[in-house]
Amino acid sequence: MDVSGAKSAFLGGQADGIGCWNTIALSIEDEGCVKAASAADGSILASGMVATDKALENKFDEVKIFFEVFVKAQDYFAEHRDEYAAYMYETCVEEGVSCTEDTAERLIETYAYLPSETVISNACNEIEDGKGTAGRMISQTEADLLVMLDFFIEQGSYTEENRSYILDNGCVDSSIAEAAAADFGLN
Repeated sequence: MDVSGAKSAFLGGQADGIGCWNTIALSIEDEGCVKAASAADGSILASGMVATDKALENKFDEVKIFFEVFVKAQDYFAEHRDEYAAYMYETCVEEGVSCTEDTAERLIETYAYLPSETVISNACNEIEDGKGTAGRMISQTEADLLVMLDFFIEQGSYTEENRSYILDNGCVDSSIAEAAAADFGLN
């Protein structure tokens, strides 16, 4: 459900927990609820980025530029936190997400900024699959996404077949990050 709706459902007692934007989480804490975990407890992804196979085939350069702008913006905002807080607040207002200027500032103070080099390295460098079911090396980004999927598998929301599908069909593609690494001289 949308993040504001999830907050309402949680506070209304219709859910035992909520996974949401940090601004929502901070506002829920302000209402007396207790944080069970947060991105500061070990998350290494700021956002997931998705492109269709068609976009990767027909608009590769445009997708690459989007990715490059995103990771460089992360670098910029790590050094310009006040500006980032203002943008975060404006975005929340535009998206209808519960937020105050104070909440946006608190979020930015605690946000863990990943340097563009780390984001790109995570997408390009390969490691062993922690579960050992991939039958191949996987990227760090793939492994990070699988942590969440494995949680949902444990909860019964997804199956091992879903995991296998993602791994067997190359659903996590590092080609954009590899191209960005070349553009940034990180090879």
